[in-house]
Amino acid sequence: VMVFNGEIYNFIEIRDELVKKGHVFKSQSDTEVLLAAYAEWREACLEKLNGMWAVAIWDQKEKTLFLSRDRFGKKPLFYARIGDCFVFASEMKAIYPFLPEVRPSSEFDWMSRNYFLYEMTEKCLVEGISRFPAGHWGIWKDNTLKLHRYWNTLDHLIVPPPNYDEQVEAFRELFVDACRIRMRSDV
Repeated sequence: VMVFNGEIYNFIEIRDELVKKGHVFKSQSDTEVLLAAYAEWREACLEKLNGMWAVAIWDQKEKTLFLSRDRFGKKPLFYARIGDCFVFASEMKAIYPFLPEVRPSSEFDWMSRNYFLYEMTEKCLVEGISRFPAGHWGIWKDNTLKLHRYWNTLDHLIVPPPNYDEQVEAFRELFVDACRIRMRSDV
């Protein structure tokens, strides 16, 4: 069972790869491709994805919940542990009914003054709610969430070409490709 908020820009290429592995698709959606990619490669599928997403996949057989957020955290994902329950949503207010009390975090003042630092943390403005970190995946099992980082921008820096004209051309190619792939849609 999957809950998915986002878009996988390169789902057509991933779909083609999965078809070669024997997967059969009933739709043309990136959502179906994402679920099949997870079934095929588990968390390693994240290395193949180009897009923006927050996703949760419940594996009934393994009794595990897989969660992931895109490389830069474009799509929000919040969670809370309330007793033996694990609650997640794309908005904090969806979690409020599960909290015993809704109150500001003890670090609210620091977070409001240090927005850019705050954005790089799991901290949340509401006590008891955490933000799932960008570039991570996690497994909720046996009342425990184990997080794993799959993306760090510093590990993916490219060396620019030596001269200006080549730099301009390299940027143009990256920019045009980024625009082209985002213009795709499964709807």
